[in-house]
Amino acid sequence: MLRQGVTRSIGIAARPADVVAFVADPETMPRYAPEFAKSVTPSGAAWVAETSRGTLQVSPVVAAAAGTVDFHLTAADGSVTVAHTRTFANGDGAEFVFTLLLPESAAADVLADQGRVLEVELARLKELLETS
Repeated sequence: MLRQGVTRSIGIAARPADVVAFVADPETMPRYAPEFAKSVTPSGAAWVAETSRGTLQVSPVVAAAAGTVDFHLTAADGSVTVAHTRTFANGDGAEFVFTLLLPESAAADVLADQGRVLEVELARLKELLETS
């Protein structure tokens, strides 16, 4: 079965490499996604994020040359969700794309709510990168 995807994108007046480097660092998550990650701490090769839904292990997979950062998110019950990002050149700046795959059983209101949250998070990311 296919999972349901929620995808949002935003143009950012910053070099694509700078966007990838910022997003690839899990310690930056609470700055642009505080609803998701209240705090993030290193734990071996992965990271631990305290979220509104509990503790998650965060394992980023970075391919900087390709502009991708994928976050493998493992819950306490062992279930894994992957958030996919892609950054590419857009004129003098970058386009940042974020896709989260939710279970096929996710209700329409859950998908809409997640889309609204992503829009807020991407706006924060843009602000952080354009003012730094």
